[in-house]
Amino acid sequence: MPSGLSAFAEVAIPVAVHGTFTYAIPPELRDAVRLGSRVEVPFGAKRNTGFVVALSDHAPEESRIKPIRAVLDDDEPALLPEIIDLCRWAAEYYIAPLGEMLRVALPANMSARGRRDEIRAKHGYAADDRVVGLFGFLTSAKRAEVVLAAFASARGREKRLRLLVVGEPAPNVDVDALHGDGITFTGYVADEEFAAYFAAVDRLVNLRYPSAGETSGTLIRAFEAGKPVAVSDYAQFAEFPDDCVVKIPFGDAEVAALADFFVRALPDPSTAQAAWLRENASMEQTVRGYLAALGDGSRVPIAPVTRTMPLFPKLEATLRDDAVVLRNSGDFTIRTRSYGQPGYRLMMLVVSGETVIDDRWFELPRDLSPGDVAEVAIPRVEGTLRLYHAIDGIPIVVAEPFAEFVRAKC
Repeated sequence: MPSGLSAFAEVAIPVAVHGTFTYAIPPELRDAVRLGSRVEVPFGAKRNTGFVVALSDHAPEESRIKPIRAVLDDDEPALLPEIIDLCRWAAEYYIAPLGEMLRVALPANMSARGRRDEIRAKHGYAADDRVVGLFGFLTSAKRAEVVLAAFASARGREKRLRLLVVGEPAPNVDVDALHGDGITFTGYVADEEFAAYFAAVDRLVNLRYPSAGETSGTLIRAFEAGKPVAVSDYAQFAEFPDDCVVKIPFGDAEVAALADFFVRALPDPSTAQAAWLRENASMEQTVRGYLAALGDGSRVPIAPVTRTMPLFPKLEATLRDDAVVLRNSGDFTIRTRSYGQPGYRLMMLVVSGETVIDDRWFELPRDLSPGDVAEVAIPRVEGTLRLYHAIDGIPIVVAEPFAEFVRAKC
């Protein structure tokens, strides 16, 4: 690519202005500024990120030209010449600013790096704070109680530690616990903002139990961002190379191991993570995988489905003093603790008119085979008691209770 001797650069800036701007290339940057490079330039009263779209040895005749302040690419330019040519065509065709087209063409994680300081400043983080990120739709499967316990322990040793929780919580997650000392809880964040938040954190935690073996979008994004990430030493996460992730075991040592991950110095995993993505998560491999799955040679006979497990079980409920007696009247075992899939939960609401007096989730004392009976202790509260089926970590989709009792005042 052209580099080295040019004294001036044409820079496209992602603002609502058509055309490009000429900047001088300081002598000490001339080997680094190349076609397609991201550069930091003064623009009005601020500094902005722009893209070098042409190089020249001659300055325009007009006014004083400001210098480029810095080159933002670590090695190769962010954009290939072919991408720049495509964006020029698109900008002309759609009558759009070239800088905006180039910004959209930039890989998401690279585009987000320039917003690291913006996001950190927005949430009041100092430059030397260590920010740990917990991302995505927050369900009980992400083990928030373990993360919070480990954070509290680690923060006792390292006051610069911060926890940034990015995402919407499930209904059964205690949101109040996410507002503790050193914890920032954003709530819902739009998809287009996620990459910027990944750039803003220093490391991530991505625990999971149970899991159905699915791919974790948070983990893939962490690899794209090149950040240390802690995962549960379980199921598919245990298969990742040790130089890509830090594996946290279940059991009595889980909180201590995660707290250690928060505070100790860690090697840079970005090279290993990038290699894993190239080998396992490229678009070409995805396409080949789909073609192989659709090919005649990959087809295997599958028996027709004649019986399926219902989303919610059949339970008979009887109120007895300070307990509800439950009988499994269906054909399938109700799992309360199941390896690799969410367990059944019982939700209780006590209402008086339209006012909710009490709201609780209960775990069954054991798995219930067909015909089995279990007793669940409940508080004695006056009002109408309604029981609902629920699944751990999944929002309720059935609005009607399966049982209802009226408790009079004692």
